[in-house]
Amino acid sequence: MNRIRDLDALRGLLLVMMTLTHLPTVWQGTLVQPLGYVSAAEGFVLLSAFLAGQVCVRLARNGPPGAATAWSWGRVRQLYLIHLVLLLMAYTLVAWIVERYDRPAARNLLGHYFEDPLQAVAQSVFLIYRPPLLDILPLYILLVAITPAVLALARRAGWARVLAGSAVIWLAAQFGLRSALHGALDPPIALNLMGSFDLFAWQLLWVGGLWFGTAGLPMLKARPERMQALLRAAAVLATLMLVYRHLAGPHGWMDLTTRLFWLDKWSLSPLRILNIAAITGTLMLVGPAIASRLRALLRPFEILGRASLWVFTAHLASLLLLLCVVGSDDRLLDGATGLATLAAGFAALFVAAALQRAYRSRTVPSPGS
Repeated sequence: MNRIRDLDALRGLLLVMMTLTHLPTVWQGTLVQPLGYVSAAEGFVLLSAFLAGQVCVRLARNGPPGAATAWSWGRVRQLYLIHLVLLLMAYTLVAWIVERYDRPAARNLLGHYFEDPLQAVAQSVFLIYRPPLLDILPLYILLVAITPAVLALARRAGWARVLAGSAVIWLAAQFGLRSALHGALDPPIALNLMGSFDLFAWQLLWVGGLWFGTAGLPMLKARPERMQALLRAAAVLATLMLVYRHLAGPHGWMDLTTRLFWLDKWSLSPLRILNIAAITGTLMLVGPAIASRLRALLRPFEILGRASLWVFTAHLASLLLLLCVVGSDDRLLDGATGLATLAAGFAALFVAAALQRAYRSRTVPSPGS
């Protein structure tokens, strides 16, 4: 139970970091990669994969045949419905505000829609066009969709082969697999309109999380002496990366070309993979002790994490609307307006958590919800 509460608190903290980063205020950079070369997005995807793996293992053991696959596809349908609702909101209410009040921040978000509305709607419904800030949800949908196939392949071929194959795809992504396929297939949409996240790279984080939730964590627990050694090494590495991040800055001591290979977020570059692994190990080592001492302070994060999907949806919906607060000068908000924007953004998260709690009190909880 304590471990579940800790994971809820971690999810809530990631959602808070994501919200502060995305809201259009002058403080939006305050929590950008504070722990190293890792953002809230990496943590959210990895944690979601880990929990999905644990849910699928539990259903495979205790549920009827196909229960894990049914859960995965049920999750995909749920996420896709949320995706459609957010698109509808963006293409109607937000687009109307943009046209009526000249809001360049929101217009830039939906540039392709304003250029070709019919094509943009059709392409976004099929997860091809992915507007900025709304592109992580299509990524999440696709990653959940591949989960049954990944787990089935792991059962037949073993996790070692699955992880090796995933790593090969990730490595190819570092050398331009996505761009090469786009050029070869020549789809009727520019690559920059298909979302910032490179699926070929980010699948490694998802597959790694599934492995950790199904086989990795039990394997480490079976060898506690090896587990402790790995976690201590991870803590040392995470500390070094933290120091490097704050001494060298968010881009490191690198020129642009080198930085894009080693530290690029969208292609999940090598140092980011290393950093997220090190932070994960560090949290396993010291996280429970810290959480037990700060339980009261972590309570608000637990509330948000327990309703993470509702809160995440509210975050995106409120963000679409709050971007419309930015005036025609396209300047980030500060002063009283900026503070009010922050208050509204975070209030939306807790309202969503309260609504989720009220909804669940009237329904039977489902596995992994």
